[in-house]
This record gives sequence, structure tokens and C-alpha cells, in this order.
Amino acid sequence: DSRFNDPKNRQKIELEMEKLSDSAHDLPSLANQVDLDPTVRLLSKLFKDETDRAVIAMKRGNRSYARSIVNQISNYCVSCHTRNAS
Repeated sequence: DSRFNDPKNRQKIELEMEKLSDSAHDLPSLANQVDLDPTVRLLSKLFKDETDRAVIAMKRGNRSYARSIVNQISNYCVSCHTRNAS
């Protein structure tokens, strides 16, 4: 909490969140190329939506909500990458 809320880290955290969100925007379009399983498309869209929501919350000054979202985002990675043997 203290490092996340430290004003000297604010700009770097916001920049990294925006980079994550920008990267996530490519996932839904790539999902069809990677795997035909509709789960991949669904999870990639949810991942993108959540990263967008985190950035918006951060820009609106709701840092605790943004942090909460970021802490949960990796669940989409785990869900997708452990869904089956592929």
C-alpha cells in the first residue's frame, strides 16, 4: 500500500498500467489466431476490459479500486493458460 500510494511512484505506476492496457487491446484479435477455443476470446476480452477499467479508475483518482483490479488481472492469465493441456 505505501509504495503504491507514494506520490513519487504515481507516474510510473500509471504509465505501466497504460502499457498493460495497450498490450491487452491486441489480445482479442490475436485469440482467433492462437486457438479456436472460444474461451480464449472470452478471457482475452475480459482481460482487456479490466485493464481499461483499472486505467480509468486510476485517472479518476480512485487508486484503491484501480489497485484492486490490477491485483485480480492475473487471474485471467492463469485461467487461460491452465484451461487445458494446450
